Amino acid sequence: LLGYIFSYNGSRVYNTYVGASGPSSKYIYTDVNGSYKLKSLIPGNYTIYVSPPYDSDMIDVDFKINFAFLGQVKYVNITLPKGGTIIGKVFAYNGSAVYNSYVYLDGPVDKTTYTNSTGDFIFKGLKNGTYYISVSPPYDSELISNWTTLNISLGQTIYLNITLQKGGKITGSVFAPNGTPVYGATVSAGGRSVYTDANGSYKIIGLSNGTYSVHISPPYGSELL
Repeated sequence: LLGYIFSYNGSRVYNTYVGASGPSSKYIYTDVNGSYKLKSLIPGNYTIYVSPPYDSDMIDVDFKINFAFLGQVKYVNITLPKGGTIIGKVFAYNGSAVYNSYVYLDGPVDKTTYTNSTGDFIFKGLKNGTYYISVSPPYDSELISNWTTLNISLGQTIYLNITLQKGGKITGSVFAPNGTPVYGATVSAGGRSVYTDANGSYKIIGLSNGTYSVHISPPYGSELL
């Protein structure tokens, strides 16, 4: 089985994976001319899988083919369709761009990325379907996560802005029974933990709406409970 791999715009695609699954299994990557050749396939029915290079805007394809006898040669040129694209930007509640937010895409294709210094992110090479997108703020941010869903089709580009709201905060101080501030105590709530400062003070930020239990642990080696 041999031929060329083309992109949707007619150009030949280098470093594309071409694999055959059937009575025998073979795979190869296209050369700089987009050419591939799978040799020594035993007669029978095969599924051919074609995957574009990493981070491409094209999507996978697969097809069935039969080899009836040893030595049979088939020429198949394959065109990879253009997938959908999501171009997004993450903002804080005050309109500023949010750097280093974690963006997770769940659907027919799963992908993850982080926003750049201007709050931008992009997902390419998406198959048709419904996707769930969640955005988590950087570690130790006062912001809270947000999410949305959308539908996308092959070749479609969707522009998406997501705003992260300001979360609630819990502040306080930790004291020993004799009234002195406790330095280095661990204070936890909502899956977040902080240490008290030299004044015994703490602040937990970025909390979503809800009821929280606050747990306080004394410093390691302390006689406090």
